[in-house]
Amino acid sequence: MSTTDPLEAERTILRNFLLPPAALPQFCTFKAFTQFFPPQYRTNPDVKLLYRTLQHQRQKTINLVERNIDVEVQVTSKQLLEERDAKANERRKALNKVKGGGIGNVASGGGKIFGNNAATGNAEKEKKDGKKKRKAGEMEDSNMDELIGPGEEKGGQTRLTNVEIMKALKMAVEGLEGEYEDLTGECDTLVEEIRDIMGELSDVRYGRLAAGLAESVEEQLRSVVGIAEEALKEAEEGEHSE
Repeated sequence: MSTTDPLEAERTILRNFLLPPAALPQFCTFKAFTQFFPPQYRTNPDVKLLYRTLQHQRQKTINLVERNIDVEVQVTSKQLLEERDAKANERRKALNKVKGGGIGNVASGGGKIFGNNAATGNAEKEKKDGKKKRKAGEMEDSNMDELIGPGEEKGGQTRLTNVEIMKALKMAVEGLEGEYEDLTGECDTLVEEIRDIMGELSDVRYGRLAAGLAESVEEQLRSVVGIAEEALKEAEEGEHSE
């Protein structure tokens, strides 16, 4: 996985395609501007004043877009933090549920059930040979599910059997694997969409914008970048979980 900061990636994409070359002299010099006027007016001082006024207005627009890019990156950062915290809370709740209903009680319950007999059992086992030790271990494992059976409760919590815990863990692993495959497919689709959008931004780079195109492109870019960042982050978390 790439270690590039997704927020910096968003900032770079928006700056590269919405700012340069957006200044008026970069795509329309003063000499080219005068060609829009009849020959008798091209040397008029008002033409130069008009050009400077347009240049100033366009620079103000560029500055506004630049500030909006910074604001958008900050909003994205806040959203990512909120989503990360929400997912962390969900994972903690799921882990607490598993621990409270299964693994934790199996461990603590097993200690209580075998607690007083453990010392005596260990002392007796030390006197036996390796074959009897293995046989005793097999019998203890086979009786664990009977001692801590389904539906048995202690302290208001239901204990899960070893088989139920293994089934739950297996289902969780299969779910993560399926989610990872889905996210990988979404990432591939998003990459193709980003490439298509980048191919259609040539007019933006050279200042030839149709009515409402800039707003539409900016909105689409924000949406695609946000979805891509979320999908990549979830894919990375899925890998770490496995």
